[in-house]
Amino acid sequence: MFKILVATDGSPHSKKVVRDAATIAAPLRAEVMVLTVEDWTAVDRDSGAKSKDALDQAVAAFQKSDINVVPLLRKGTKRPADVIVEVANEFDVGLIILGSRGLRGIQEMFLGSVSHRVVHLAEKNVMIVK
Repeated sequence: MFKILVATDGSPHSKKVVRDAATIAAPLRAEVMVLTVEDWTAVDRDSGAKSKDALDQAVAAFQKSDINVVPLLRKGTKRPADVIVEVANEFDVGLIILGSRGLRGIQEMFLGSVSHRVVHLAEKNVMIVK
């Protein structure tokens, strides 16, 4: 079975990522792993709840399209891009789909672009949604 890893952070842009991923996954009858990486730099006490909410919304969108979906919420001290690549390797996915933007402002300056880093680290195919 073809497997797709969809990374979402709950940003408005990630809703487009989920829609585009569903369009690809449905005709392939692919299994979709939806991954949300809890922000390892967050000082916000609600970051865990926000990550869970982002994951739940993405999973619900795939379920509406009758797509087999596996929710994954990962925590840790690594950069989100590193976690995305690790999960892609762990589940041996055929495609990683993520957005071209998510974090904004000062966080992006310090962390670097997640999509840029995934493209350079991944040994899997990567689709960037604009």
